[in-house]
Amino acid sequence: MNFRQLTQQDIDWMRENTGDKAFWKSLPERVDYDYCLEHCGDVLCAGGVRLMNETTAVGWIDISPKGHEHIVLCYRTISEWMIQLCQSIGIIRLEAYVREGFGAGVRTVEHLGFSFERKVPRYFGNTDAMLFVRFFEQESK
Repeated sequence: MNFRQLTQQDIDWMRENTGDKAFWKSLPERVDYDYCLEHCGDVLCAGGVRLMNETTAVGWIDISPKGHEHIVLCYRTISEWMIQLCQSIGIIRLEAYVREGFGAGVRTVEHLGFSFERKVPRYFGNTDAMLFVRFFEQESK
């Protein structure tokens, strides 16, 4: 046996020879969408989403000290970007995991329209996370 890195050739073969064709059809070609917000040469925040399947993604964000000086601008820009991105790539469910006890993170995701769903044990190593979720409507095709 040989345990090795998956290749595009392996993926192509599995798409044709799987018992679950729907699984391979629903895998997105691009997984990561990462961005940086800057103002006057200063990085205010970095963030993005990682697709888990064609309609579900996990979002992340980190706000710099300069970002906290312009927090209203950051929240407004992130909110607008998040809606546009989710609608453009078809995300219906966007998840955000916040380290338990990180109050600033909770306030941020709640301000961005996320709702608490459940606690996730040992998500960050031995530290629990709180899972927040936001849903987006998609136009019918």
